[in-house]
Amino acid sequence: MSTDNCRGDFLWYELMSKDPNGSVAFYPGVTGWTTTAMPNPMGGGDYLMFANEGAPFAGCMKLPPEAEAMQAPSHWMGYIGTPDVDATVAQATALGASVYMPPTDIPSVGRMAVLADPQGGTFSVFCPAPREGDPQPQPKAPIAWHELMTSDIEAAGRSTPRFSAGRRSTTSTWARWACTACLARAPSRSAA
Repeated sequence: MSTDNCRGDFLWYELMSKDPNGSVAFYPGVTGWTTTAMPNPMGGGDYLMFANEGAPFAGCMKLPPEAEAMQAPSHWMGYIGTPDVDATVAQATALGASVYMPPTDIPSVGRMAVLADPQGGTFSVFCPAPREGDPQPQPKAPIAWHELMTSDIEAAGRSTPRFSAGRRSTTSTWARWACTACLARAPSRSAA
């Protein structure tokens, strides 16, 4: 499977929750999503997946102890696709990002890292593991809009496009990733 075509796209979402069972009880009642439990490849109990109309798009897991020690609240985190996690982490840190979890392999899932942009917004970069016999590109998460809430729009607009394949714009019909409506995904491939 080629991962070159996923650069800058949101591929997955994670709900890092202080109470995963409570979260899994809440969201289906509000959204109609379904949930499935599976063994967590990183250990530590079940990994809970959310699906919409049968298509998995997000997971839910216990907020890691390191995050709780930093007094992080329960939160959603987006996974942005990249063909090279290590190179993306190096580029992001050169632009002022902080590394919360260095590049890490998750068996049979892929390679990922957790970062914070210069304003503190957390996100993950992710390169999916090749799937045997599956030439199809990694599916994107079925979310129509992604917004970065930041205290410094100009700084976010300078750094984020460089490693997320985005570009600054005041309006765009291709908007996928926005910084208070000023950052849009560059149309890099045909819609076919």
